[in-house]
Amino acid sequence: MKNFKDYNDFAAYTIAENLRAIQLCLTTPKVKNSNSCYGMSVVILLSSVIDTLGMFYRNGNRVEKITETDVKNNKLGKVSAHFKAFYDKFLVNVCDEHFFMGEFYEFARCRATHNNVLGPKLKITINKSSNGKVFEKKHRRASTYVYLNELYKIVKDAYDVFISEQKIVLSETPQPTTGNTIPQS
Repeated sequence: MKNFKDYNDFAAYTIAENLRAIQLCLTTPKVKNSNSCYGMSVVILLSSVIDTLGMFYRNGNRVEKITETDVKNNKLGKVSAHFKAFYDKFLVNVCDEHFFMGEFYEFARCRATHNNVLGPKLKITINKSSNGKVFEKKHRRASTYVYLNELYKIVKDAYDVFISEQKIVLSETPQPTTGNTIPQS
């Protein structure tokens, strides 16, 4: 069991663990020989990673360390602010802010994590979008598609930026995040 030196170190490993779980959910068909996946699990885990990464960028485009005092004194802000920070850092040139903070945050993230449902007119898929988009409304009255593979790639790239900016070197062997998870300050 690895002893984590601080919250930042622990977050790096838990995000890596979530990304591995997301990849497993994306590549494991729910029905044999089908183009299906564990999509709701992917939405929930991606939302968790987006929230966590946004928390580190909550004060602009520079990553900030998180201390035990920040956690104890609730100085990390609201999840919606973390999503906005993630959008500003990683998605500003990829999708519409109104959609990401409105439809995706409200109708995918919130409903998936709190109620295990998706909001109206949202469809999740692992199919590739024809134009490389993450979110796509094919017609004004149609449902918006969330391309989970595309969103995963962006979140994975964002994680790589986070690791680079934090100057964290992960061990080659995935470290378990079970057992004593209190950072060794």
